Amino acid sequence: MKTLLERAMEFARMKHEGQIRKGTTIPYFTHVMEAMEIVSRITKNEELRAAAVLHDTLEDTDTTKEELIEAFGQCVADLVAAESENKRKDQPEGETWLIRKSETIEHLREADTDIKMIALGDKLSNVRAMTRDYKVIGEKLWEKFNEKDPVKQGMYYGLLANVFGEDETLRKTPEYREYVELCAALFGKTYDGDGKLLDENEAEEGETAEDSEGELQIRFFFSDAVDELRSVLPEGTHFDALIFDRTEDEDIQEIQKMAATLDAFLRTEDTGFTDVHMQFINDPDSDDVSWRRTEDGYALHLCAESGKNWCQVAYQLGYLMMHCLIDHLNKDTEGISWAEELICETAALEVFSYLSAYWNDTPFGQEDPEYAKHLNEYVSDCLSDQGTSALLRCRDKEELKTINERNLFDDRLDESHDLYRAMCPGDLQNLAQVRKYEADDLLLDTHCWHSLSFGSRAVDYICRLQERIPGCEIPEGTTRENREDMKEEHDNPEENDSGIEYDDLNEFDIMEQILHPDGRENE
Repeated sequence: MKTLLERAMEFARMKHEGQIRKGTTIPYFTHVMEAMEIVSRITKNEELRAAAVLHDTLEDTDTTKEELIEAFGQCVADLVAAESENKRKDQPEGETWLIRKSETIEHLREADTDIKMIALGDKLSNVRAMTRDYKVIGEKLWEKFNEKDPVKQGMYYGLLANVFGEDETLRKTPEYREYVELCAALFGKTYDGDGKLLDENEAEEGETAEDSEGELQIRFFFSDAVDELRSVLPEGTHFDALIFDRTEDEDIQEIQKMAATLDAFLRTEDTGFTDVHMQFINDPDSDDVSWRRTEDGYALHLCAESGKNWCQVAYQLGYLMMHCLIDHLNKDTEGISWAEELICETAALEVFSYLSAYWNDTPFGQEDPEYAKHLNEYVSDCLSDQGTSALLRCRDKEELKTINERNLFDDRLDESHDLYRAMCPGDLQNLAQVRKYEADDLLLDTHCWHSLSFGSRAVDYICRLQERIPGCEIPEGTTRENREDMKEEHDNPEENDSGIEYDDLNEFDIMEQILHPDGRENE
């Protein structure tokens, strides 16, 4: 049986057959499919996605609402009706454009998130198409629309941006930010009273909105079109400058850019993690660096001072994205705290190795090539911090359980530095598999992980970190050649794997025993 969305797509294809986008030969069906795809990135609700692909059937085809109710239900039909203009088909479309668009803005101001979301999908698809065409035909773009004044078009799409931005849910989405950026690029120009595009020198003679630090502006000449719009819009509507607050969005944009840069490093196609949606939240006033699952991916909460503090952003993203990768690979278990936190804290440092190697190829390197030196300084500062070496000094399983439960950063700080120094290319992907080797809620099946990690020094370090703790050896039921050695460790809890008493070692000696159990350094 076909799903609701599949039936909606077939219905829309049939109803829009033969229709094309204005001024092109592109089938109109591609637009409604793109609107549905945009909505699908924000929500997995099938009724909303179905309504998005059907959003123009009432407005632009012979479809009736009763037909939609019968085929797709009342909810979908109501959503489609909410997206439909009163076309006033008995009058020329050019003459009714202004009043139709003002009605749309007024209607959307009072609409709920679902209706605004579908409208955002529709309008973002439109603005994408307009941006593509403008790059090819320039100002001739406006000639193919019923309203040929670019100032009026800019006012309309800019006011919609304000309406979408008033919705807290939509404002935080990448789709809204893309819409605002495209509007700024497409309509952020200066026109004279006749709608003629001015160059920068000429524009200084016209009246433009004042610049505001930390804000994105759409600038245009205040032509007669503005007064015409003012006359039909609700009293008190602010549209003179179409200013969008960008203080928070600029930070999020920088965070997204850094996440995209780290994407190739932390995400790999064989993990199936490449298309996982991530939502970013930044609160400089908090100390919360955390993540959580969402309906379609993950929400990552950072506390970077600003998006331009690239070292801080990279460190926090490395930690959070590694957590998400581990969780994505195995959602059936919650993970062992001491092991996963150690791995993710190491990943936060390891991303700097990647950034240092490829800095000039990143968007940040092109913006500030000299910043690369700060990456190494940041890592050096991190490595100079000292923790309690609680994991290295752990003496029995009960103590490891306490460390696991209290989950303190300082308990793992020295160990994360040691693990970072043991890292080799490809080790992060090995470490990301950690949940597959859980023996219980505290211990890892170290023998299995050893055997399948192909000599990874990083995996070896974590496994030996656990194995040297009395009572935390490889669990029963796994194969291990030195069973007698394991029994001896049980009988002599004051000795580690090498038979050396703990009181004879400091944490640095213990580290050497773990990394180089045979007394030789790896080359």
